[in-house]
Amino acid sequence: MVDNAALRNVLLQREDLQAVLDVWEGEPEVDVALADLCVLATPHIAGYSLDGKQRGTAQIYQAYCEFIGQPASIQLSELLPAPWLSEVSLHADSDPAWALAMLCRGVYDPRRDDADFRRSLVGNVAEQRAAFDVLRKHYPLRREIDGLQVRVEGSRWSCIRSWRRWGLRHSDDRIGPIAGKPAPPGLMRFQNCRGTCGSGLARDSHTTHLKQHP
Repeated sequence: MVDNAALRNVLLQREDLQAVLDVWEGEPEVDVALADLCVLATPHIAGYSLDGKQRGTAQIYQAYCEFIGQPASIQLSELLPAPWLSEVSLHADSDPAWALAMLCRGVYDPRRDDADFRRSLVGNVAEQRAAFDVLRKHYPLRREIDGLQVRVEGSRWSCIRSWRRWGLRHSDDRIGPIAGKPAPPGLMRFQNCRGTCGSGLARDSHTTHLKQHP
C-alpha cells in the first residue's frame, strides 16, 4: 500500500514520473484526484484473472488435503479452459516495444479496466463506493500471459535475447547461438511471468511501477 496523498503530491511536482495504481487507501473509496494523475488506474483487480483465482483455490485445496492427511488427487490447473489466444507468430526483426505491447495487450488490455474505472468515479462518494464494488463483483473473464507461445521466425539473436528478459523461453531453453550460428526459428513460451507484462504496456525508464498485487 502506498500513501495516496503523498503519491498525489509527488506526481503533481514531478512531470517525469508516471504511476499505475490498482490498490487504493480507504477502498472502496478512491482518491479521484490521484486517479486522474495515474497513467492507468484499476479497481484492485490485479489478482482477478481466472488463472489467479485458480492458484488461490489450489492453495486452499492443497492446504485442506494436508489438514486431512490425504494426497491431492486433482491438479486444478488441468481444469482451466484453453486460452483464447494460445500462439502468436512474430519475426525476430519485430520492434521490441511494439512486440511486447502487442503480445501483452493481445492477452489482456488494461485500458479497458482503466476506462471502466474512470467512468465509475462520478457522482457522490456513496455512488463511487458502490460502483467500485460492482466492478469487482462483476469482473469479466480474463486470462494471463503465462503459457502464451510465440513462434519466432528469423534469426536476429540480439532481438530474441531481449525477448528472454520479458519471460520468453525456447522450448529447449536455448540461451544463445550454437557454435556461432544464428538461432533458428523456434517456439518460445512465456514462463513464470505472472508479474511481467501485467499491465500490457511497454513503459519507459521514467515510469514508476506502483501496480500492486494482492
